[in-house]
Amino acid sequence: MTVKTLLIARISENLPPQMTGDVMQGWIDNPVGLAKFLGGLCPSTEGKYRHLKLVDSVTLAATSGERTIVNAEVFSCLDHKFKTCGLNKKGKATKETEVDILKMDGKNGTFQDIFGKEDGTIGWMGRKLDDLVLTQDQFIVFCDNNRNHLRKGGYGTFCLIKEDEEYFVAYAYFGSYGSLSVNVGRLAGSNVWYAGCRRRFVVPANRHQIT
Repeated sequence: MTVKTLLIARISENLPPQMTGDVMQGWIDNPVGLAKFLGGLCPSTEGKYRHLKLVDSVTLAATSGERTIVNAEVFSCLDHKFKTCGLNKKGKATKETEVDILKMDGKNGTFQDIFGKEDGTIGWMGRKLDDLVLTQDQFIVFCDNNRNHLRKGGYGTFCLIKEDEEYFVAYAYFGSYGSLSVNVGRLAGSNVWYAGCRRRFVVPANRHQIT
């Protein structure tokens, strides 16, 4: 007998007297509400990292927001989609910001699995999308000053950016002869990223317990 079968049996044994046939039929006819109610029985994962391992935390210097990835000298090769997607725009100034550097740990996933979805669904980062965004200038600072934390072997280090209410993921990687290249994709992209490659992510620091 599976754990699922045992749980269903235990729930059946402990139904309250008020759970009449009409009430049960009401839940049967409302599967969305039932799923939401049952979801409330699960431990909350909000605020906690899942399927990601903390590598380190560093502090990024304050930025003016003036620099864009398109014009950054730190990158020797640039994905044309930064221009075609309208990402060559200046951002806001930022104060010193502590960021967490994470790596995938044990589970494959899409960008939406990892960061979350625009409909509010929380991803493995455990926070809302806007709490995970860095400006382009901040990502430039990170790549320029923390090359030792960038994933090697041609694999990417990823960062969530936002432009005109749309979310994108920029990722830097070392190409031939140690040159640093940068690509970009939409958050809603369908690519599944393999955990075994231990790709890295940089996001504003999360002081919650890591799980």
